[in-house]
Amino acid sequence: MKIGDSISPIFTNLTVALWEQGNRGEAESNWVAAVGLDTLSKKDINWVKNVRRWSPVMVTAFEKILTLQ
Repeated sequence: MKIGDSISPIFTNLTVALWEQGNRGEAESNWVAAVGLDTLSKKDINWVKNVRRWSPVMVTAFEKILTLQ
């Protein structure tokens, strides 16, 4: 297991929470860190739904980030 495999989900979760709170600048900074650790899975909505098994609320929030809403 690479270190990014265990740390990048933390950055991704933090990004979603910050985005939903309206802290978009901070969310974007965390997103850069998450994607820098693992560029492919973080942009795949199925990854958070099926692999990480996020709650529906978090999945919806993540979809907003991916579509910049």
